[in-house]
Amino acid sequence: MLDNEIPYIRFQGEDLAYYGEFYKCLEGIEAIWDEKGNFYRIYPRDFALIMERVSKYNLPIKTSLPFTLPEYMFPSSYFNLSLNLPLYDFQNEALMHWINNKYRGIVVLPTGAGKTILGCAAIEKLKASTVIIVPTILLLEQWKNRLIENLGLKSDQIGIFGGGDQEIKSITISTFESAYLYLKRFRSQFGLLIIDEAHNLTGSNYEKIIDGYLSPYRLALTATLNKSDSAFETLVNRGFQKVVYEIFPKELEKLNILSHYKIVTIKIDKIKEENEYKKNIDILTSFFKKHRLYGPEAFEKLRFMINRNQDAYNAFQAYNNAKKIAFSAEEKLNELEKLLINHENDKMIIFSDMIDFCERIGREFMIPVLSHRTSKEERNFIMNFFRTNSNAKICVGKIFDEGVDVPSAKVGIIVCGTSQTRQFIQRLGRILRKDEKKNEATLYEIVSKNTLEMRYSTKRKKSIR
Repeated sequence: MLDNEIPYIRFQGEDLAYYGEFYKCLEGIEAIWDEKGNFYRIYPRDFALIMERVSKYNLPIKTSLPFTLPEYMFPSSYFNLSLNLPLYDFQNEALMHWINNKYRGIVVLPTGAGKTILGCAAIEKLKASTVIIVPTILLLEQWKNRLIENLGLKSDQIGIFGGGDQEIKSITISTFESAYLYLKRFRSQFGLLIIDEAHNLTGSNYEKIIDGYLSPYRLALTATLNKSDSAFETLVNRGFQKVVYEIFPKELEKLNILSHYKIVTIKIDKIKEENEYKKNIDILTSFFKKHRLYGPEAFEKLRFMINRNQDAYNAFQAYNNAKKIAFSAEEKLNELEKLLINHENDKMIIFSDMIDFCERIGREFMIPVLSHRTSKEERNFIMNFFRTNSNAKICVGKIFDEGVDVPSAKVGIIVCGTSQTRQFIQRLGRILRKDEKKNEATLYEIVSKNTLEMRYSTKRKKSIR
């Protein structure tokens, strides 16, 4: 290309190719010189920023790629959509912060605080072609229902990509997996990119989704995003820029938007399989001592050694055995029975990380079970039953830890769970939705006292605000 020719940008494989001299519009942008092609390789995510600078500095450039709002505007058939419910003040504030940041940013709202409604408000405000990317197939249907209910859209105006469906419309909902696999079909079609449950967006394949879209307007929604998370760094460095708004459960409780709540820990002093538990823990600690593994990184190093060292494999198996003994202790069922009697007339969700234990609870107490093993038809039947009965009980596995619109309950019981604050916040959120019949919500956790479960319990509650 000659020096006096005007630079231009086009797609080259998964990247954009910038042909021309290095103008100031590329400063600070990851631009790699391609010797063979005689151009700069840049990520599609940076296209909007480049074009903003082109406009600001009045630089000459040629491209056929869309970059202005009018190029992404809805067709006329979508212009009648409008949000049919009022936003809370905090939701309006979050929306305004996002708009003031040039329609880009991360919003952190607790479970039950209306992230989906905020997403609908963003779509109505911008009126640009939109893709909503979600981690699970369950969320595809949930978002579709909310778009119909909250924006007055018709079912055939919403595209679905995932779970066997492959249809793109001006508003499209896709799973992470489909958004990655069909990146080239999506990358230049949507002005607004919404990522739901954005804390899941880790790993090189999923990072390619937000690297590979031209979308100049971006909204990431999550209930749990720590600034130490790799997901936070991924979002900030890939076009979402920063957290524009964050609010915590206690603040919404004070505003009377979420229910007042209390957390009660029930400790089991002695478990029947205590000797077997100690035997497995001894195998684990002996391995750590032998290999001088200490501190938070000990388990990561153990996992790294599993496939190369038989002792490491045995130690890891011992850890899993000990965890299973603590998590599914027989004595927990006795405590659970007491709670079921005390809360006979209350709607309740029982959380279990172990599916076998969850199913045992279902059998012994005649409680419906929801897990990844539950068919779609059975799941819909159980959810409808839970939604319409004021004293219904369900026992759920990890699949319901996030993203699923579970009807509000008054009581939650964690019979076994991880040490992750994120999981704990999600489970707490399941009982925080405001209900005129509910003055206070209670989250119980049943833990085996002299086991690793006590450490898990302490750790997961540290960041509750």
